[in-house]
Amino acid sequence: MGDHLDKRRYLSFYSSLYLLVTGDYPMWSLVTTLSALVKQKLTIDMSVSIYGNRPKILVPEPSVPDNYDELTEEEKTAFWTHRDHLYQDSPGYCYTSSYWDWRPVHVMIARFNEIYTIGIPEEEIKILDHNSNLGISSEIHCELLSMVFRSMVKGMQKDGSETVYMNVDRWKCQAIDPKGNMVTSSVTDKNIIQQLGDICPGFFYKLPVLNGIEYSSPYSVTVQQLERFADFLENCGGFTIK
Repeated sequence: MGDHLDKRRYLSFYSSLYLLVTGDYPMWSLVTTLSALVKQKLTIDMSVSIYGNRPKILVPEPSVPDNYDELTEEEKTAFWTHRDHLYQDSPGYCYTSSYWDWRPVHVMIARFNEIYTIGIPEEEIKILDHNSNLGISSEIHCELLSMVFRSMVKGMQKDGSETVYMNVDRWKCQAIDPKGNMVTSSVTDKNIIQQLGDICPGFFYKLPVLNGIEYSSPYSVTVQQLERFADFLENCGGFTIK
């Protein structure tokens, strides 16, 4: 992989990342590709739990006592329980997400891997779309991804953006039903979907408004979630989706 990659060059590109996500970057046909990534999933897992393969303990790890063999079973259990809790308290132990939050992150991983030649194997990218008991195995790949996501978070925080949305031609809006109640309705009008795609290709930060109606995408992730994911990537030592 990337023994030849210089990590320093990942620290100064958040502005180009921001251009990528806002659509000013000359990228691939995102809507088509995003739709394909979403539609290829045969079974929708409504939540995703991601576990670090080798989570870093951020405090000194307790060593096995010299008199371990003389300890009672309760004392031995207490020692290992304490050690396990140190792993579980690490930000690299576990990251949880809903399906709707994870989908944009998965696509970002694929794009960042391509643009910045991180070196994650294609087969590892593909299996991130479901609970596969597999994931990104390389600690270095995860650390490089962490740097990318931190740069993106920095750009969002600088511009006051709280959420990034992903357009896969699935939109919802608030509408009034025949009984006069305000309900959330899926958009089926192809003309409106086309207009929304023209306004918001790929990723976007502000919900579009057409004829006074605000439209939303179900696929979104907040800046706080992205920051938490960056923390996880930095400390997970590779990860597995379970």
